[in-house]
Amino acid sequence: MGVFDSLRKSLEEVLVLPLRKDILPKTATSQSLKVLSLLEEIGQLEKENRVLREQLGTIPEKASLMPSQVIWQDENQMVLSFNYQQNQSLIGQPVIWGEIYLGKVSRVGSRLLTVDKPVSSGFAAQAATDTGVEGRIKGQFNQRVVFETAINNPLSSGDRIYYLEPEKGWRFLLGTVSEISRNKRLPTKQGVINYLPAKSQLSTVFVVN
Repeated sequence: MGVFDSLRKSLEEVLVLPLRKDILPKTATSQSLKVLSLLEEIGQLEKENRVLREQLGTIPEKASLMPSQVIWQDENQMVLSFNYQQNQSLIGQPVIWGEIYLGKVSRVGSRLLTVDKPVSSGFAAQAATDTGVEGRIKGQFNQRVVFETAINNPLSSGDRIYYLEPEKGWRFLLGTVSEISRNKRLPTKQGVINYLPAKSQLSTVFVVN
């Protein structure tokens, strides 16, 4: 039984079923009404969970999509409210919105998670284009992220860049290449990525585990 199912069952047994037996009399407490509202919210998150799986298709069923609320963010990081049992194994796990990769968990606290965005300096991860060219994404000091690949690999403006975890079969969209730069002293070239959620004001995101 998943997190949503167990929480829904407990709430219904303790509060909702007795309330329904009385067919929601006018004297129903505000607490009971809040529980009904919470169940409705859980149902919506369950629906979002199913839609995400249908959209992505690359997340194995054994993986968990855990909804979390964004309570703060800046250009480099975001902080999530996380009401599940936390442990250090969540560090490094991807955070997504729809099919979009938002970053990775860098710190676990008391009911809070800190997430590093790809545009933060020092960020690095395996990636590939939609045409199959492999490389790495790297965050830079000026709040931008680039895709770096061997100089002989084909790379064009408009190529989609995906964050990869091949051992788990995960692939999440990061953005598109906006311009390409080359350094003659290095055997690589870089595509500057138009990072899709750079200016988005997100509320609910998902931690993949």
